[in-house]
Amino acid sequence: MGRVNRDALAADQAGGTSDERVPAPPLLYSPVNSNKWYSHRVGPSGSSRPNTSSWPPAYGSATYGCAACCSWVPTSFSLFYDPLGIPVGDGVPQGVEGFDGCELQYEDATYLFESGWSTANPSIATVDTHGLHTGMGVGSTTTLVTSEPIEVQIPHNTHCFLEQRSVEGNDNITPNIASISPAQGLIGTTVYVTIIGSGFGSSPTVNPGTGIGVTINYVSGDGTEIQANFQIFATATGGNQPATVTNGNQTSNAVNFFVQIPTSLSIVPGTDSTTAESGCTTSGQQSGCGVTRTFLYQVNDQSGQPIRVANMAFGDVICTTSTNQLNLTGYQTTCGGTTGSCSGTSGPCGAFTDANGQFTETLLVCAPACKPSGTCTTAGQTVSNQTWYINGRALSSDIKSLSYQCNKILVNGA
Repeated sequence: MGRVNRDALAADQAGGTSDERVPAPPLLYSPVNSNKWYSHRVGPSGSSRPNTSSWPPAYGSATYGCAACCSWVPTSFSLFYDPLGIPVGDGVPQGVEGFDGCELQYEDATYLFESGWSTANPSIATVDTHGLHTGMGVGSTTTLVTSEPIEVQIPHNTHCFLEQRSVEGNDNITPNIASISPAQGLIGTTVYVTIIGSGFGSSPTVNPGTGIGVTINYVSGDGTEIQANFQIFATATGGNQPATVTNGNQTSNAVNFFVQIPTSLSIVPGTDSTTAESGCTTSGQQSGCGVTRTFLYQVNDQSGQPIRVANMAFGDVICTTSTNQLNLTGYQTTCGGTTGSCSGTSGPCGAFTDANGQFTETLLVCAPACKPSGTCTTAGQTVSNQTWYINGRALSSDIKSLSYQCNKILVNGA
């Protein structure tokens, strides 16, 4: 008789018809197939839920004097993921689920199909007795799994039967990216990258992300290495971009390539020094006192990481705020000149970063107000704002506050 559907039996004993159906409780809706409901399951990358038959009713009937059969619904078996996405050289598990007429829900039925796995083309994918599929070569093949005899229920029948069931699906074996080096590049530049992985074939295409052009320069004979130029346009989206490789109609896993945007400057530790100017002369040939402060700046990206790129053009503009106790009328800047009532321009003016993305900054003050009676004093300060430009891009989120004093110059209070 199989397992007893107690709800159907109870309905029958309460005076129901001989074909009383037990309503199925709601489960989780599948976003892949609108005709089917599932208990929740998350698939591997590149895999989707199967496109199988619609939700079956909770088959179960009762006749006076005999309990109704409830077991696996024979038409409900399907693979967990169809197609199953497998990076070449990797292994991904597959399984089978079915609708349990007693529990009234989809359940893992993989144990019923042990040792029944096979693939149509083992040169594309192989499978072991437990359903672990291994990608052997880029392409697609079918996979078949057959069960041992399973107790299944037949609609409108009080008996269960032993049957073998088979389920077929598809395996898609994709190229596999292991690394991209370097893994980042400066916006507005071209970066020479090396992509390491497998299954690239002899004529792959590379998609490095939005706003990035690509030129492939070299592909290794075994399809494990690509060398290419990534042209990062000024309109590219900053941050992580999903780079992929396509061989034929199979696309690899995505590996992040980070587009760096100059965002801030930080003082390199151990490079900061200040020298007193006890006998300086202003541009107007007036005697004064002051100091000179010199240090290295490091250009950083939007995540605070150093941009270690040479030949980034830089310039700065300094504007006095409401506090000007030293009566300064101008400032020394990278490119000189003026922008409105401010000192300096955005450049370029022939000043570039070194190979580490660093450059030297020199701040100086020489003010007659610091030498009012022939002796240097520490009276007063002038406060100004300094805006830096890297490759013409303003670092507007990192405007430096400069405090010019007779014996020191502070940047953001330090």
